[in-house]
Amino acid sequence: MKEELGIKPEFEILDTGDLWFLNKKLVEEKELQRKRCQGSFGGFTKSNPILIHFNIGRVGTAPSDLSTTKALVDNLPSEYCVFSGSSGESNPLQFAALMPLLGGNIRIDAALVSQARFLMDTMGVKLLLNPGDVRKKLGLKTSLATAIPSTIATKCEVDNGKMELPAKNVVCYGGGVIGAGWAARFALNGASVTVIDPDPTCGSKVRAVVENAKAAMRDLIPNIQEKLAHTIGKNFVPLNECKESLKALENDPNFAHSNIRVIKPDDPNIEYVLRATDFIQESLPEIPEVKQQAYGLMEIFAPQACVIASSTSGILPSTLQESMLHKGRLVVGHPFNPVYLLPLVEVAGSQEHTTDATRLRAEAVYRSIGMKPLMLGGKAGETPGFVADRILEAIWREALHMVNEGVATTTEIDVAMAYGPGIRFSFMGTFLTYRLAGGPRGMRHFLQQFGPCLKWEWTKLVAPELTDELIETIVKQSDDQVIGENAQVSEEIGGDLRKLERKRDECIVASLRGLKNADFAAGEVLQKYELILEEKERVAASLASDSLSSGSTPDDINYAVVNEASDLTMSSASSMTNGTTS
Repeated sequence: MKEELGIKPEFEILDTGDLWFLNKKLVEEKELQRKRCQGSFGGFTKSNPILIHFNIGRVGTAPSDLSTTKALVDNLPSEYCVFSGSSGESNPLQFAALMPLLGGNIRIDAALVSQARFLMDTMGVKLLLNPGDVRKKLGLKTSLATAIPSTIATKCEVDNGKMELPAKNVVCYGGGVIGAGWAARFALNGASVTVIDPDPTCGSKVRAVVENAKAAMRDLIPNIQEKLAHTIGKNFVPLNECKESLKALENDPNFAHSNIRVIKPDDPNIEYVLRATDFIQESLPEIPEVKQQAYGLMEIFAPQACVIASSTSGILPSTLQESMLHKGRLVVGHPFNPVYLLPLVEVAGSQEHTTDATRLRAEAVYRSIGMKPLMLGGKAGETPGFVADRILEAIWREALHMVNEGVATTTEIDVAMAYGPGIRFSFMGTFLTYRLAGGPRGMRHFLQQFGPCLKWEWTKLVAPELTDELIETIVKQSDDQVIGENAQVSEEIGGDLRKLERKRDECIVASLRGLKNADFAAGEVLQKYELILEEKERVAASLASDSLSSGSTPDDINYAVVNEASDLTMSSASSMTNGTTS
């Protein structure tokens, strides 16, 4: 029946004896080969190979170490073989990396597919894009599916650059302002997100941030719901053991965010959550010991290929890595509030420990969710405050001095920034702005003309002491900005935090859309992000159509990754309340 349908029999090899027996049969029993040559498969050729699967590394089978596996491969019965392998030993991902190096394919547990895809991508292994390509590779003559849809990786060209493989199952460790912002951005880009936080009210807080994010994203990209309809809420690894402990947010009929759930660090399901994740974004308080304790838990359960990114705004990566067993997997991914709207994320690692593969993976994940990764290397990666916060800190110090000295109020300082240089800085920054100020002769003329001013005592290098008196002055003036007689915001908004956040988001959206029309700075990032969304929508629709038309059956061969051995190349890159202020 299988041969009539075009589904070829697969030879399962458990040890060297099986392989010897198969060779003996194929060599000595000429009648078998003659029948096959006259049958539905037309003989063993490159386009019509023998299918062999090594099921080893289990009790009663051959071990799955390098020497044994290579010996098995070296004794395959024909040059026209397509072989795959699976291992029952403790580290199946290590075996998964071995198979394509030997020219084969892998079959792996569904829970490890996302990690295997990242591993293959890091190694430079070519991934087939759809079931049709897999069928062609295996020499099957039917339209039956030969790959699980969720295991098919898509790599596309977008704006002369690659749309990288996104993170599908994400853990946001810490659900404060920054952590909730990350959860919203990942979830609204189709990832399944688990927020881990001990705060019993974390669910409602995350919900409030998600509501703001949904409204902002609808304004920023009006048809984003349709673009992501194929992915939202469909990636969760089921946690059937203890459903009542999950605080999943309810479905929203206008824009689904059912792919966010909130659990506590002591939840019995945390092991399953961490084992299934392919990217962790940590947003815990700015206390190294607190972060390091959480990393210990992550390292026990999370796959070794899973990147751990910290949202820290200033702690050095080398400090965070001090107590880690696998230091190379940690990188800083420092965002800016609101995370779901502002595209910048500073990516920094320690020169000694953070691997290139970790940096590249973080960069790819952030780009896939519409962000602008600023890849910091050298001294910038190990400088407290990195880049942006050092600039912001200088502005903040001067503002505090002016309030302390009675030079200006908090309102006057914010007006001075918002109505003047702040508008320019939103798209040109400091140096490009000052280059224009130098006229036709550019930056050299600017430095010659205004350089001497740097010696004038305009600024303070050291922040003022935050005395009780200064704190009270700042708090009172800040309150007056939102609820006083001369408040900067409308009476309708008043002191309502959520309304003020929404007003902020409306202004950011307007700025980003304006910059998009100019195709400049953050607007250029938005343009590319929309292209990525369109490509995701196209690919998802294509895969869904292919899957529906294929009529997948339990008898299909479930190859997780299919590799063209001739195209195999090694990449040069081997492989709770947040305290940040940005």
